[in-house]
Amino acid sequence: MDKFIKNIYFILDVIKRKPGKREIVDHNIIEKQYLTYYLYRILCKYEKMMQYVVSRKKITDIYTILRIPENYENTCYPLAHKMTYNDQLLELSILGMLDIFKQVDDTLKSSIGNKQYEELIEFISEKDLEMILLDLKVLQKLFPNLGVTGVKPYLYEFLNSQEKKQESNISIPVPPPTNNTSFNNTSPPPTNNTTFNNTTRHIYYIFKQLVMS
Repeated sequence: MDKFIKNIYFILDVIKRKPGKREIVDHNIIEKQYLTYYLYRILCKYEKMMQYVVSRKKITDIYTILRIPENYENTCYPLAHKMTYNDQLLELSILGMLDIFKQVDDTLKSSIGNKQYEELIEFISEKDLEMILLDLKVLQKLFPNLGVTGVKPYLYEFLNSQEKKQESNISIPVPPPTNNTSFNNTSPPPTNNTTFNNTTRHIYYIFKQLVMS
């Protein structure tokens, strides 16, 4: 188990070494999605055994990050077109599952007769670094797109930066005071000083909702 966890950490470290220039598609995030899914398949297969060692909350916290419904217990949930593009959430999921595996191994390594644990260790012992990488390649062929449909890497970040740039140029018109101003009065029409494009704001809002959903 220790060697397996060390190999996963090594792969994660390699993934995090981003190239100097930004790519249209962030392959680092895509690779993290497949690494997350790879570990999830182990977790869900041996979930019943692991939940007697670690707190159930540790497992459900991982499932919450991965948007897995609460009623999916002791069975694997299909994650194709459902996984987040959030880099921090993916890494949190990976580290959380490694922590669970480590805790399970530390608790049960001296036990005798736990068939599921023995099966897990036998499976893990076959997974050297080369085999893990081959498994990840197979997953990529089987599931060409794990990410949630309609949301692409950097889309939220790009739109967010655009909004900040445009908001910094906004000049809010101040209407002259009048004696009959009331809450029922309609707001003054936009002036030429208002440079923020309402259409851009609306598009940003829609995409932001997609990312955050």
